[in-house]
Amino acid sequence: MDPIVLPISLQPSNLRPIAYRILTKKYGLNIQSEALKRLTEVIGQRFGKDWRSPKSLAFLEKIGQSWKSQDLGVFLQSGDQLDSVIDQLTHNENASGRTDAGKVTKKAASLDELVATKMGNDPDSKSFEIYNSQADEEMEVPPEIDWKDHFKVVDAFRLPVYTYNYTRKQYEFVPSFNPLEEKKNGSIPMTGLLANVKSYADLFITRYKISSDRLLRNDNFQTSHGEKSTHNSITGSTTKSVAQVVTSIKNMLGRHGQHFLLFGLFTKSSDGFWQLQDDTGAIQLELNQCVFSKDCYFTPGCMLFCDGIYSNVGKFYASVMGHPPPEKRSISLDAHNIDFMKSGHATLPRIDYELQKRLKLMESENYEHRFVILGADCFLNDLKVLDGLKKVFGKLNSEVENDNLYDSLPLCIVLNGSFTNLPFTASAYNSSAVSSASTVSSSANYKVALDSLASILEKYPRLCQTATFVFIPGTNDPWSSISSKGSNVMWPQSGIPKVFGTKLNRLLKNCIWTSNPTKVSYLAHEITLVRDDIGEKLRRNDIAYLGKSEQDLMDESNEDQLEIDKLSQSPLHSLAPEVREARKIVKTVLDQAHLSPFVQSTRPILWNMDHVLQLLPLPNLLILTDASSPTFDVTYEGCHVINPGKFLHGSKCSYTEYFPSTKKAHNKHVFV
Repeated sequence: MDPIVLPISLQPSNLRPIAYRILTKKYGLNIQSEALKRLTEVIGQRFGKDWRSPKSLAFLEKIGQSWKSQDLGVFLQSGDQLDSVIDQLTHNENASGRTDAGKVTKKAASLDELVATKMGNDPDSKSFEIYNSQADEEMEVPPEIDWKDHFKVVDAFRLPVYTYNYTRKQYEFVPSFNPLEEKKNGSIPMTGLLANVKSYADLFITRYKISSDRLLRNDNFQTSHGEKSTHNSITGSTTKSVAQVVTSIKNMLGRHGQHFLLFGLFTKSSDGFWQLQDDTGAIQLELNQCVFSKDCYFTPGCMLFCDGIYSNVGKFYASVMGHPPPEKRSISLDAHNIDFMKSGHATLPRIDYELQKRLKLMESENYEHRFVILGADCFLNDLKVLDGLKKVFGKLNSEVENDNLYDSLPLCIVLNGSFTNLPFTASAYNSSAVSSASTVSSSANYKVALDSLASILEKYPRLCQTATFVFIPGTNDPWSSISSKGSNVMWPQSGIPKVFGTKLNRLLKNCIWTSNPTKVSYLAHEITLVRDDIGEKLRRNDIAYLGKSEQDLMDESNEDQLEIDKLSQSPLHSLAPEVREARKIVKTVLDQAHLSPFVQSTRPILWNMDHVLQLLPLPNLLILTDASSPTFDVTYEGCHVINPGKFLHGSKCSYTEYFPSTKKAHNKHVFV
């Protein structure tokens, strides 16, 4: 039994050096004066004259750990949060004290039984069973996991910011800020809201360095391994493969007529010539004889390989161009060992592999959990779309009620914009700035369109109280469409203002107006939600027509081939056009590991938000909602990519159900 502690009255100045050493230097917390007074009172009451003892220091350590684990910020403030942390620690210590007392009693009893056995009172082997059972009881049982604590939708502007330091080849945490909250605290100047010129200068060089370092982790580019020999047991032959070596552009000077492999950013120069850039320079490309793979797209803004011959006239005659090989999620996580969904104030948040195992086990147990993703362009001002939404929600509700399985209600329902078929404007119809009422939508009508969705959902109260509704904006949604008028908007696109969905906010228990793109964390799943007609942009900006295709080379080489040999081949052309198109889109995006592999003129992005569009590591699930491409369900390098397609196509309304427990998606339809 612990001795009784007599409380003493401490001064904050007495505790300040210890608190600074533990909470500030070790955990990076800024202690405010009121918080220091509160800690002084607690330490004096709990530990008395032993306020310098190891137990007291351990108590401060636990406060720092708990504050950081709950992500309460870098300022240790007095108030409800600090009191809650202290109360929780006190409760845990009391509970562990009772457990330890019970263990001591059980140990004593088992010890007596063991001694009695050795003295001959019980010669059988039951004593060993007693000892083993005691050991099992003393094993520390990990706390139970609630899946609700590991399910969250993270807006792009609230994601932790990790910038890539390409000198040290590692990520560094940048303290992010919420403009509304941090301005109130006075810790971040408002000038930090806008990106500076350095952000634009570092935009593509950082993207290049990330791709280049990812390339060096690939086995085919490990020059230290030298030659690799492969023995064919059938033919008895041995083949040697040499590691690929990427040459910098500046190192080609004076080496006329030699063969090189380059890697860099593919763009068009100010003179109108195609060029490849790396961190050492740029070189003009001749693409007349270049072979482009038909497996992917080649657009300005991509990081590409270029294999060919250098000429001393300042040109590079390319023979083959290709994308960098993708990197599996497990390899990327092992390389950096950072949990990118968590903030790292004092230290980078490392991956808890034991927790990941338990989360995966819980995923398999919650087999009824499912995500419902509606197709793109849910135009709420279209009566046909509203009829389709009625049938979709009615079908989801009836499936549960008919089987009396209310636990199988959708965990999350994702609605993809645009939510009006007219570009949003804040002006009224009769404004002189608006030329035609048929080309724009007023803010009042936009709110009415969202209220019409609320009127439909009112009929399904259980669905409204159980599911999490996520709204992803499109090109016609506020506020971006005010300037873009339905064309390309700046990425990432902020969420729809809550003022337009007041009725939905009152009706739905969990209503999230998030950004485009956005991320979802569900147990061991990392999900990326994107609404973009990227297939249309890739097809429009593809430059593969400038050179030769693989099919042209096959036709040239197969002129003398027998007809039976041609029939025995099984090229990708035997696949359906929709499948080939889906694979090309997925391969292009995942090989680039970026949601916007374009130049700024094709897809403008915020200079200081490029990290949000990075796909490194690859997510477990990428929901790429593209109205310009066919519906697909493709898995590439362990990354599951699905496209629900357009919501209303003719008289068919499409949506997709995804089950994290089985990692399978099912495309479903209703007809109106």
